[in-house]
This record gives sequence, structure tokens and C-alpha cells, in this order.
Amino acid sequence: MPVPARDGSWVVGGWAASRYEPETVTCRDLEVTLAAGRVLHAQLAAAVRSRPPGLDARDDQWSRAEALAFGPGHAMLAAAAGTPAAGAVRRVEPHLTDVLLGPDQLVHADLAGNVLLVHETINQVKEPRRAWLYNSGQRRVRRAPNVAYDGPGTAADGQRTSDNLDLYNGAPDRYNWELKGKKELYIPYNSYRLTDESLSYDDIIKPGHVDQGLTRYELHRVWHVTATLKDGERHVYGKRDFYIDEDTWQIAAVDHYDGRGNLWRVAEAHAMQIYDANIPAYAFETLYDLLSGRYLVMGLTNEEDEPYQYGTERRSREYTPAALRRDGVR
Repeated sequence: MPVPARDGSWVVGGWAASRYEPETVTCRDLEVTLAAGRVLHAQLAAAVRSRPPGLDARDDQWSRAEALAFGPGHAMLAAAAGTPAAGAVRRVEPHLTDVLLGPDQLVHADLAGNVLLVHETINQVKEPRRAWLYNSGQRRVRRAPNVAYDGPGTAADGQRTSDNLDLYNGAPDRYNWELKGKKELYIPYNSYRLTDESLSYDDIIKPGHVDQGLTRYELHRVWHVTATLKDGERHVYGKRDFYIDEDTWQIAAVDHYDGRGNLWRVAEAHAMQIYDANIPAYAFETLYDLLSGRYLVMGLTNEEDEPYQYGTERRSREYTPAALRRDGVR
């Protein structure tokens, strides 16, 4: 639980404190977590009955994000001006209504400024990855306990698991693996158009799927590998079918099945070769949820000034929890 300073302040000099509770454990039961959240919001609603003074004068990254997400139309347009969200807000704003969604309530800030540091190990079965999360609101670094397997992917709104990154990421020990053989398959390839700086994110991201007029597929030989969940193991994906490009050894596509054997999510990696660095890479990767109709895109670079830097010299001390705390911003 958070602990206030002697003057009642929750943050002093950018720092906050929490009381250590011995013998506490991480709650992994979703229903219990949701119930705790509802209790917290109910207590907040009872304790803070009117809008705190000074909120309207804020102009930080959290207040702008809140205006984008929850503000009336004019506030959304003002907050989006000059940002990558401007096009999306202009399309949404005419459809806003005055329907009352409920009373205003004080809630937590968003994730802006948070940083996740992950130490990858060679053998993640013998030595699991270690992860730390920098909280920009508290300026504190905490151990992140569940950046693995089917733990929720960072800032993905429940649309991916931790091991969905790069189409598969992490320890393989919860599955039985079988090489099915080689086959020919149309897969995303030479996807240079998707990195064109003249394209905006709005040009690429469309309802239901990315703009297929910008994608490119080629008939390639792929290795088909099936991962089936072991008896007694737990994961939201009961089976995964991987299609691995024979030339680059990158995963090109993955079919994800739920515990009942139904096809649930389909992932695609839009491959390309970065010739000046002599490496195969992805323009971006997509993960389509066939049940909800939503999808996730990771790795877009079109609106970034300098998305990747090669040949940069780094030192190990730059990737420590102390470095997170030292270099973090609020």
C-alpha cells in the first residue's frame, strides 16, 4: 500500500513509498484482480466526490492522453493536434454522442513514460528472463514477475501474450514440438512498401486488417512446426502451428488455437531485408484475433524520425535497474 509523507503528500521529489507486506504473493486470478479493481474504484468514488482543483490546468503527457481518450470532441481535437493520433481523432469526433456513461470519477493515470527492462538469457528454462518496470509516476523501479509464457504482453490491451513477441519469444518447455515437414506457402515477403515514410499509420491500419494494397506475399518454402501444450502445463494457447521461412529462418506466420482446439489468433510477420546492416527483419508484425475482430500491429516505423540505429556502442551498465531509475522521465 502507498504511504504518504508527514505532510500528507504522496510524491516527494519525484519519489513515492509503499509499505512492505510480508508473505504477500502475486495474484494470478483474473476474477480476483477485477474484483479488487472494482472495490478500489468504489472506494475512490466515495472518498473523492468532486473534481480536484488544478486538474484542468494540467498540460503534461498524462493529461493530454486523458483528453484524447475521454475528453469531449473539442478537447480530443485540441490534444491530438500535431500528433500521429490526429487523423484517427478527426474520423471519430463526428460520431461522438452526449450519452452519459456514468458519473466522473478519479482513476489511475496511463502508462506514458513507463519503461520495461528485460534481461534475456541463453537458456530460459534453466535461467528465466529477468525484468524490471520503471513507473514514471512514482519514479520507482520494481521487478516485473510475469514477462513470460502467457503473461499479458506489455501495453497491448490483452491482445497478445508475452511469448507472442517476434511471433515466438521465450522458453519452449511448456510445449511438445514436432517438425511436420517442408511445404510451399504464400507468406509476407519483401514488405518494403510498409516502411515508406510517405505513409502515415492511418494509411496502413484499417478496420479489420492492415491495408492489403500495401502488403506483398510470395510463394516460399517454409518449415512447418507444431507446438502442442504438454499434459499438466498451463497456457492460453493449446496448440500453435509455425511456418518458418527456409531462407531467413524467421517465423513468417503462426496459427494459434485455444484449449478447445478452435483457431483463435493468426500472426503474420511482414519480412524484409535491411541491406545496409545485412540482416533480415520485419517491417512489422500483426496478430489478428478472429473471435473479437480486433488486431494488434507492432513495429510500425513510418512516423518515427530514427526508429533503428545500428552500430551503436553500449555498455552493460546502461541496462541495469539503477540506470532505469537514473534515466527515467516523468
